[in-house]
Formats: sequence, structure tokens, C-alpha cells
Amino acid sequence: MEPGDVARVELSDGLFAMEQVYMTKEEKEGRFESHRKYIDIQAVIAGNEIAQTSDIKVLTVETPYDEEKDVTFYKDGVDKAEHLLSSGIYAVFYPSDAHKPCLMRNKSEIVYKTVVKVPIEKL
Repeated sequence: MEPGDVARVELSDGLFAMEQVYMTKEEKEGRFESHRKYIDIQAVIAGNEIAQTSDIKVLTVETPYDEEKDVTFYKDGVDKAEHLLSSGIYAVFYPSDAHKPCLMRNKSEIVYKTVVKVPIEKL
């Protein structure tokens, strides 16, 4: 896979995975997002990125919830944490967790990541 490629892999019981390859970006290029129908399990296979998180309760909605895409986007907030995701590290984002992934650490680099989408209704 090359940067910009995304492949959807159907798993079982409504679970699916998104195989992604991309170049990390500057913080100002990212947006906080959250999901209502799925929990995200984001696992970096190769590369390094920063993922910021915040509680959706302290952020202002920028783009209202899109049911078809299962996403809400938020304006950047001041109450956020940063997490380094690198090979073998994964993060779990629940519906209350706004997350801004794919951010560069020191410089832009290529990242290979798998995002497993776990349907809330199956829990």
C-alpha cells in the first residue's frame, strides 16, 4: 500500500478493519472527531504518530453528527492530552472520546495503521 491508500476488511459480527497508509500531518491540519456507532481500536503497525484526545463534553461541535459516516467533528480545545502511538502500540477510543489522530511527532513520516471498528450494539 502507498500513502493515501485505505482498504476495508470485513471481519465477523459487524466488525471491520480499515488498513491505512498515510503521511503524518501538522497539528493544525487535524480535527477532533468522535463516533456514536463504533468504538475505534487504532493500532500502529509501523511508524510513529501523535494522537490527541479530549472529552467531547469540553469541545465545541464544528460539524454536526453525520449518521451515514458516523462522525462528529469538533473545534480544537485547550483541554487535551497527547499520546505517542508507534509500532505495537494501540489506542481505544469510545464515543465520549474525541480524538485527533495522524499527527506528526517531530517531522512528517509514513504510518501504517489498522483501525478496527467495533459496533457498540454488539457489546
